[in-house]
Amino acid sequence: MRAILLGLFFTLVAFSTFAQSKQDKAKGATVKGIIYDSINDVPLNGASIVFYNKADSTIKGFAITDYAGAFASGDLPIKLPMYYVVTYTGYNPLSDSIRLDSMGSQLDLGKINIHQLAAGSLEDVVVKSVVPIKMNNDTLEINPDAFKLDSNAVVEDMLLRVPGMVVWSDGTITMNGKKIEKLLVDGKPFFGGDTKIATQNLPKNAIKKIQLYQQKDLTKIEGVDNDKKDSLYSMNVQLKEDKKKGMFGKVNAGYGTDQRYDGSGVLQVYNPKNQAGIAFGLDNTNKTSGIGNDAFLQNTFKQSFMYFGYGDPNLNGIKKNIWGSAKWQHSFNEANNGQFYSRLTGDYTFKHTDLDNTSSTQQTDNLLSYSQTSNANSTSHNSMNSHDANILYDRRNKYQNFINISSKFNHTSQENNSTSSNNVFRNDSAISANQVKNYSSSNGNNVSLNMMTTSNGWLNQDNSLNSYNLYLNSNYGSNNSFNHTENIFNSFVDTISSNTLIRNYNTNSDNFNVNANLRYNSLRQLLMGIYNFYNIQIGLNNGVGFSRNTMNSRVQDLDTVSHKYITNDYLTNNNTLSVFSYSPGLNMSKTINKSKQGQYFYFIVMASLDHQWLSQKNSSSILYRNIDKNYHFWQPSLNMNFYKSKQDHYEVQGYFYGSYYPSTPDIDQLVPIVDTTNRYNVTVGNPYLKVGRNLDGHYQMNINRSKNSSKSSYGLSVNLDYSSSHNGIIDSVVYDAAGKSIRYLLNGDGRRNLGIGANTRFSSKMGEKYQLQFKYSPSYNISTLPGFINGIQSTSRNTNWKNAFSASFIILEKFNTTLGETISSNKNSQAGAYGISPTIRNYTTSVNATYSITKKWSLSSNFDYQSNQAQTNSSTASIWNATSTFRFMNEMAELKFTAFDLLHENKNIVNFLNNNSIGTTVTNGLQQYFMLTFSYYPRKFGGKEGRRNNIRL
Repeated sequence: MRAILLGLFFTLVAFSTFAQSKQDKAKGATVKGIIYDSINDVPLNGASIVFYNKADSTIKGFAITDYAGAFASGDLPIKLPMYYVVTYTGYNPLSDSIRLDSMGSQLDLGKINIHQLAAGSLEDVVVKSVVPIKMNNDTLEINPDAFKLDSNAVVEDMLLRVPGMVVWSDGTITMNGKKIEKLLVDGKPFFGGDTKIATQNLPKNAIKKIQLYQQKDLTKIEGVDNDKKDSLYSMNVQLKEDKKKGMFGKVNAGYGTDQRYDGSGVLQVYNPKNQAGIAFGLDNTNKTSGIGNDAFLQNTFKQSFMYFGYGDPNLNGIKKNIWGSAKWQHSFNEANNGQFYSRLTGDYTFKHTDLDNTSSTQQTDNLLSYSQTSNANSTSHNSMNSHDANILYDRRNKYQNFINISSKFNHTSQENNSTSSNNVFRNDSAISANQVKNYSSSNGNNVSLNMMTTSNGWLNQDNSLNSYNLYLNSNYGSNNSFNHTENIFNSFVDTISSNTLIRNYNTNSDNFNVNANLRYNSLRQLLMGIYNFYNIQIGLNNGVGFSRNTMNSRVQDLDTVSHKYITNDYLTNNNTLSVFSYSPGLNMSKTINKSKQGQYFYFIVMASLDHQWLSQKNSSSILYRNIDKNYHFWQPSLNMNFYKSKQDHYEVQGYFYGSYYPSTPDIDQLVPIVDTTNRYNVTVGNPYLKVGRNLDGHYQMNINRSKNSSKSSYGLSVNLDYSSSHNGIIDSVVYDAAGKSIRYLLNGDGRRNLGIGANTRFSSKMGEKYQLQFKYSPSYNISTLPGFINGIQSTSRNTNWKNAFSASFIILEKFNTTLGETISSNKNSQAGAYGISPTIRNYTTSVNATYSITKKWSLSSNFDYQSNQAQTNSSTASIWNATSTFRFMNEMAELKFTAFDLLHENKNIVNFLNNNSIGTTVTNGLQQYFMLTFSYYPRKFGGKEGRRNNIRL
């Protein structure tokens, strides 16, 4: 089967290559030229040149001039009467006829002069010709009216046809290789800001224009957030005046074999100041996505072919969901540019889940003189209810002063019933057995309040010393839990340790923490006035934090003689941990900017040095857990950001962050409470553990091709992560005669991790309807963990590598398919006396395809071939799912037939590695079913005008 899929995969690649080769051979002609200001005789950067078919004014090509005023538009048809239109803001458009007679030829129009616009001098060609793309200062604008599509087309249908823009198979959108990271509608986030909600719901004929521009990410505080603070490439969708209010959604109900059901509803409404949405649903098809807030993303009018509505075949157990969600946003102003705003956002989500799980695990621990094997079986039922509410207020004014205030609330309650058994063998001899029945319940609440504000006083000349960042965070949580366990342990080598424990736990816990961080950015101006100190900025850091965690645990054991519960004095305890920290520091940064003739260079380096004082005090009714420790240490960090671009050529971006920081042992590592119901895994702890030192580094680089008139696009991103630990906490594990592993904690060196990853992508548009996409993502990770096993030093080295490749071929409105191959390997080597090297290899070949038989009827299918190979077990599975979808009532209604796991091969088998252990787990999972689903899409945009445009409710 895998060979067949690989054959299909390479057939698609070969076909794609052939199609591209054929397209290359059939390329039309190229037209180039230079656009100049007729009076000042200077080149015009960002002028638009559009080529139209004379017969019907359809667009055949376009180009945008570079910093030298030059343009080139290729793949233009030959022997076709055309005309071109040159437009530039503030200038009269210029039009002329053109005809290309030979394939592969290049026509040079030379120097084209256009005249500045005079009042009342608009040409007739402006009325009958629509420019699809133009530059407006530093903003790229797309005109939807230039793209002739079906009346039911949505924004994404248009974006697929925009030169340079790619909608990837996973829903990501790029323009000239740059990822669209933020989407706004009329300058405001649209139902959370995910691109799919706007692009797959809003009709194309409701859009006035689409703007693309760079925008700073003000939610990141440089030096506080360990992340780059780059400008985001943003998309703003401007609605037409009569379409600034609307409603859209989806309601569906489905029932199938094996008593499977799936029903949900989503409704969203908006106007210039408000947005509101509700969603609800229930299912027993193991859904892990498309529920709760995620429902707004996966119930769009134009459903992505990657979302087929199946459950998760890899989920362990059978899961039932009941959920509801609501969201709301109010804007206090109606600014359309997204630069200045004041808005309030809130959402609420309820989820109820029931999960029934049955699992079987076989694990082998490889030791020096023998191997230890455990066979474990378990069944469980878990029921959980959760309530989540969030509220956010954020504002930005004209000086880029920014304030963000948010609050979150969560309530979770759950119950769990489980039974399990475990039999342990040394080589082939049984050494112990354990049977457990367990019931637990818990109720927890958590509430947080956060605030972030920035004042860029240096942008306001009246307050040049008033530049700072302030971040406040507070959190309170409480939890009440009850646990009843019946634990029977039999040792076949030491009958003294055999016993039965029936125990109840009642635990109440409360935790509170508050943190504040203030960065003052104008220290140089305050101390040196107008002297710029080589343009080096100097700032002050101040961080303070306090937390208090309280836990009261009451434990009782059943007396088998009196049949009464008596208090367990060892496990019953009260514990309070208080932590206070203060971190003052200094930071220095230098920025270099250069710009000339379409080229831009930016580099910033920031170095920070903080000194942290840390106090930890633990008060407990157990005397040996009363600990009071004080620490102080230096924490240096380095942050660098690099950006270089050349207009209409490329964009390179690099980012580095490195830090050196301490790690202090917590109370349960120093003096843990050992519970005897933990039959096979016990942590002893070590009160003499010392502070460890950690070095972390992260590097990221992105390279994108940026060429407006090109039909192909490519990009590369590389990530490098490194971490090491000095005097970190390591394990010394000792196995006793009954198979119990006793874990002692030590300080040691040699803990390291190195990760390298990359993501490459290439796309090409062949003609007006054909598109190719290729993606390749390799990754490699190696980690080293020193330790001891039965007193003998053994260093665990875990190596993971993964290669993922996919190829997509798209025929717009007709066919869409993606073939992928993923190969991964996980190898664990024990250096030292043990010298073992178990390996797990995974292979996944996938096929996803959608074929539109007619405009209303489509077939979709996905097929995954999975192979999981290990020394202890090898398994394969072929999972084939399919759907048939029919749209009617002007595409407002839909009938869908779904088939899940047609080949009956969903097995839920997982092989795993952990230090000196290797094993296999088999769980129950979703099995074959067939389902019929009816869906209705209520839609209305605008008022009476919307009805005249055939947009009906």
